[in-house]
Amino acid sequence: TNWLASDPGRKTEYYSDDEDAEETLDFPFLDDVAYLARVAAEDEWELEGTIDELVSSASRERLGRDYRGYFAVDHDAYTAQFKGHGDGATWAGPLSPAPIDLEAARATGLFEVERLVPGEREYRRLCAGCHGLAGDGSGPSSRYLDPRPRNFRKGIFKFTSTGWDSRARREDLFRTITDGLVGSAMPEFRLLPEEKRWDVVEYVRFLAIQGEFEQTLVREALGFEEWPDPDETFARIAGWWGDAKQAFPGGEEPANDADSIARGRGVYQSLTAACTSCHGPQGRGDGPSANEFLDAWGYPIFPRDLTTGQLRVGTGSADLYVLLAHGIKGTPMPGQAGALTDQELWDLVHFVQSFATGERR
Repeated sequence: TNWLASDPGRKTEYYSDDEDAEETLDFPFLDDVAYLARVAAEDEWELEGTIDELVSSASRERLGRDYRGYFAVDHDAYTAQFKGHGDGATWAGPLSPAPIDLEAARATGLFEVERLVPGEREYRRLCAGCHGLAGDGSGPSSRYLDPRPRNFRKGIFKFTSTGWDSRARREDLFRTITDGLVGSAMPEFRLLPEEKRWDVVEYVRFLAIQGEFEQTLVREALGFEEWPDPDETFARIAGWWGDAKQAFPGGEEPANDADSIARGRGVYQSLTAACTSCHGPQGRGDGPSANEFLDAWGYPIFPRDLTTGQLRVGTGSADLYVLLAHGIKGTPMPGQAGALTDQELWDLVHFVQSFATGERR
């Protein structure tokens, strides 16, 4: 497997010096760190170590492994490669993640630690080819796939049972791993024994939490123009993951009949819901705003053609209610919970379902 093959779909251009430029968002993390190191050096920040050392030690101390572990066997080998990277050198370090310090991971209270080692083994066997060893969506197969494999390192998973500002639950990740995502390259793994699927879930959570912590440190350092307090940053991120709660559908689902579908059509066409602006009057994903959006990773994203019946989370009523009420994380798809009543949301669910069945009235 050629882990280092060029990836023309990845956002690899360096940051611009133009303050008004609209930068792409999915930079390889080594580029993020190298850019921050350059800014810190140019502005003469007072730091207790290099940016590389600060990021890696913060993550290693709190989570038991830092990002360097995904790119080099030891620190000296990493440092030798990293020194030239900020000048545009091509990364060529060996890819051999260091072992997780399980006691450090246990101390966070965020993980079922006994699942991390077997979860990593299954992840590397089944998932890393697309999602990458670090969970950054840069596996050797990623450049051939559209949509691209998810980059977990922002802590964002699109399809969850939680509210808009909440992180994914274990059950959300388990469902995606088990059922796959319709209309994408994410396959179902229901033939993998259930315990192994839960192991993968836990390791994916580890990658996502570690990635979000490291990415947040770098982002906040750039924004505040100083090195943030790692303890405060980690406590905030740990709270987001630890407090993720399921957002249950509101109220009891009414009958899915002609009257509900007709009411749902009115909601769909209303200015309040504004569904037609993206999905179009016939639900074909051809609304006037359809070509205007990027997702949270900086890639073009287009509204779903509802008439295909291929919805990523399926067409179950409860799943669609949560999706419509709370939106799709990392995308321009908004949540309607504050704008529509429970009755209107259920009617809209039934109308969306009718696109797939051809029962629109």
